[in-house]
Amino acid sequence: MDIDAMETLFVSGQLKESLDASREWLTNHLHLNEQVIAANTNLSLLGNEVHVGVNDSDNVLDDESERVLAVYMQSTFELNAPDETLLLADVLRILSPVPYHVGLFWGSFLSAMGHYTDAQAFFSRTLDALEQ
Repeated sequence: MDIDAMETLFVSGQLKESLDASREWLTNHLHLNEQVIAANTNLSLLGNEVHVGVNDSDNVLDDESERVLAVYMQSTFELNAPDETLLLADVLRILSPVPYHVGLFWGSFLSAMGHYTDAQAFFSRTLDALEQ
């Protein structure tokens, strides 16, 4: 599915469809195996590997991936689908360092989903990196 269609699904309120389409796009483009991720890691371990780029030149996230990531993250939140959080963390780990604004969305997402300790740890690491 193309990204415009994914965004249209989300905006039109077809949240489950937008979640499924964005997950499929990310797993295919990043060659992820959801079962392996779920069986072999946890949010804290993955979250420790998510970093914000201090300089714009550090960021490896392209526009297409960022658009799909936004649909996936927002669909996960709107559907209150905590089972998607591990895959989302792995996507961000792979795409790290992420732009500062994506990092803010990630930390806010963690907090909104009730992962307060992980959100605090992420924001603390980010602030430490920005101070250096």
